[in-house]
Amino acid sequence: MSVEKTTDKDQAEMIRILKKQLNLQRFLTLILGVMCIIMAVLAVILVPRVTSLLDQASLAVADIQTISGQVIDADIPGIVEDVNTLIDTAQTTMTDAQTAITDAQTVITDVSTKVTSFDIETLNASIQSLNDVVTPLGNLFGGSTSK
Repeated sequence: MSVEKTTDKDQAEMIRILKKQLNLQRFLTLILGVMCIIMAVLAVILVPRVTSLLDQASLAVADIQTISGQVIDADIPGIVEDVNTLIDTAQTTMTDAQTAITDAQTVITDVSTKVTSFDIETLNASIQSLNDVVTPLGNLFGGSTSK
């Protein structure tokens, strides 16, 4: 009988272990099912976004290729030479402008000196003398006397 009791005990233990395994398998199946649902939802959400992102990246790469082609085709030495010519022309123009300003300052200084050295009293005296001479001539030709 002890062999039968041991066998019964062993069977009971095996059944208990099998029930635990069954519960563990059910739990793992549930977790796996939830993970599959999450993956499906993520796929539905992320695939369009990833596709859109890849499209944008493709457009960006195409734009970069176009721009790099334009840079390669650009005549950089010619552009630099044109800029240098423009700078030289601007320097020449500025030098000419400075020369013109200096010349104008000299002329203004000369005119200012002549105007300040002009004797107003002598001018007034000359005008009065001219008036004194012209008035009798005007009277001689029939003009009016005004003083």
